[in-house]
Amino acid sequence: MSYAKALLIGIIISVLAPGWRLLLKPPVVAGQQQAPATPQVRHRELKIDFLAPARAALAQDVQVSQQGITLAAGREKGTFISSAIPVTLEAPEPFLAVAAVWSATTGDESLILISARASSDGNNWSQWEQFMIDDDSITPSGEYTSGLILFERETNYIQYRVELARSSSHTSPTLTSLRFSLISPGSTPKKQPGSEIKEAASVAGEAFFPKPAVITRTEWGCPDGQSNPRATPQYTTVTHLIVHHTAGSNTASDWAAVVRSIWSLHVFTNGWSDIGYNYLIDPNGMIYEGRAGGDNVIGAHFSCANSGTLGVALLGTFTSVSPTSGAITSLQHLLAWKSYQRSLDPAGITFHTPTQLNLSNISGHRDANPSTAANACPSATVCPGDIFYAQLPAIRAEVKSLVSPVDDFTLSATTPTQIASLGGTASFTINTAATRGSSQTINLSVRQLPSGVTASFSPPTLITGQSARAQFNISPVAAPGNYPLTVIGSGSTLRATELNLIIAGAVANVSAASYSATALAPEAIVAAFGSGLATTAQAATGLPLPTSLAGTTVKIKDSAGVERAAPLFFVSPSQINYQMPPGTATGQVTVTVSSGDDRVAMGSVQVAAIAPALFAANANGQGVAAAVVLRIKADGSSQFEAVAQFDPELKKFVARPIELTSATDQVFLILYGTGIRWRSSLASVMARIGGVEVEVLYAGAQGDFAGLDQVNLHLPSALSGRGEVDVRLMVDGKEANSVRINIR
Repeated sequence: MSYAKALLIGIIISVLAPGWRLLLKPPVVAGQQQAPATPQVRHRELKIDFLAPARAALAQDVQVSQQGITLAAGREKGTFISSAIPVTLEAPEPFLAVAAVWSATTGDESLILISARASSDGNNWSQWEQFMIDDDSITPSGEYTSGLILFERETNYIQYRVELARSSSHTSPTLTSLRFSLISPGSTPKKQPGSEIKEAASVAGEAFFPKPAVITRTEWGCPDGQSNPRATPQYTTVTHLIVHHTAGSNTASDWAAVVRSIWSLHVFTNGWSDIGYNYLIDPNGMIYEGRAGGDNVIGAHFSCANSGTLGVALLGTFTSVSPTSGAITSLQHLLAWKSYQRSLDPAGITFHTPTQLNLSNISGHRDANPSTAANACPSATVCPGDIFYAQLPAIRAEVKSLVSPVDDFTLSATTPTQIASLGGTASFTINTAATRGSSQTINLSVRQLPSGVTASFSPPTLITGQSARAQFNISPVAAPGNYPLTVIGSGSTLRATELNLIIAGAVANVSAASYSATALAPEAIVAAFGSGLATTAQAATGLPLPTSLAGTTVKIKDSAGVERAAPLFFVSPSQINYQMPPGTATGQVTVTVSSGDDRVAMGSVQVAAIAPALFAANANGQGVAAAVVLRIKADGSSQFEAVAQFDPELKKFVARPIELTSATDQVFLILYGTGIRWRSSLASVMARIGGVEVEVLYAGAQGDFAGLDQVNLHLPSALSGRGEVDVRLMVDGKEANSVRINIR
């Protein structure tokens, strides 16, 4: 193989995969947002030794022994109050969450009441707060577990109180063990908006009841993130929707921190693999994703008979107070979504195999109490609280009216997927139709727009049977990506349709030779830079060039409206080298890059008949030329000589001197470039070296490599001794980037 051929192959390799010495860096995409920092959740167990010195501040009508705390002989009631106990968990944030876990000899929960209070100095104390038994949280050893009490972050001491009462048979209960879980859930950095978790995608054109916005595990700060490293999720076919309360505080300064506290309690105190509930709802109506695994994952919430169920817990205790209207509304919408998805009758009663009970499709936890099934735990829970439980019939009726209203309608999108560039717009036609009963007025809205995107409907209110235009305006700083959007129609109920808005990232298109973005020519070699352009790096292995590499394609839509697939040399996440397709019309073209993971990037560039560009040895469009010298001696023999050589100290190519001192040698400079082949005539090509015009012998396609052009120049002996000089090329009045050579 000749030296010239070897060097030419080296040039093409640098064109295909030039990252090793590329000076032009891929652009950073504006608008990309980092995930919020995960709060640090800390947990400590405090085991109580009833006989420890100075542990009893008051022991009235009780006896304390190694067996525990029990009533003194002949006493119907008694109270034990501990001394101040130092909190061993330093600097809790944003509060100190405390749960009690205990064992007792009685099966009647009302005979032993445990309370606690807090102090910063050991002298001034808060009010006593009773630990409410959380029947959803049973430890593997069968201990009672309470809901959480939230104390001020300044708490340095706690004190507990045990109140005992004899049973109707005059038997004294005995508290045999007691421990406290102290939890610092960490402050939530920023209140997170609900994110729509996409599950059970709808059929195109079919309306559905939308899933309400849900705060993901990552957003509420779960230390495990979206996954569960402790166990592989198990799935079920949901037939029953189970409602709970968490038996904790009804007020909090940071509800996401409360959810983290419950996660810590379930994982580290109860010894479970994950939080037990599928969803949790705070008093503001915010819904939190619970157990990891997504839709239909089996939780731990229904008396050991969790198959076939979805568990939703309202944060708080609702034995004597009602949940907020916001929490109830969110609960109804969540239950309506699942009922619609699973075709469940919200007011129906069906057989639940794990409990061997006929249960309402929407049930409270206490509805499992009669179960004697072998796989169900004995249960005497009052969950979800007397007041809340009494509201379930009205909740079932409301959910049924949402799922199956008297007057119903549907929504659909004519073209549900649209691509928009940064700074551009996308529009969808939303159609409505009455499907049952009378026509009605529908208000349109869209849920969970990505940052940097605004939406408008024209008109925003319409009558069933009419259509509206939904327009989305994309800011130049929006984050590129694929965004499933839910358009909501609000009338007698909620109906929705899915849209897919693809925000294309920016892709910059330049000449692979000069790195100029002024204009490109048909069949020229192009370098495209962006982010997420491909899932991996891959190069073409031969001719003809492929139009897909690693799942990535490049489409060029020219000024005549014709779209063509571009032949590809090389793809990588940040750079693609392609050939402008043959036949591309001059004018502005749109470049669309689609990666193997469905990400899209878009850009535009001007295409001209001629866009001359010369390759440089350092693959940066400047400095020493990527060229060879052909020397023909007087005897007719010929040889190729290098124009560049690598300097290991400078770590770049530098010019190698070209000898012009022989009067009998004919010396020719062979330049390589792109965007030259469509010149009008050879006479329209002019070249100057060191300011001296030289003869152009050839300017056109190189012939062996796609898109590569070649220019042959005669080097006159008059240039001898000029040293490093510029090589300038003009084609049809358009100047290429200048490169350099060294003439001795």
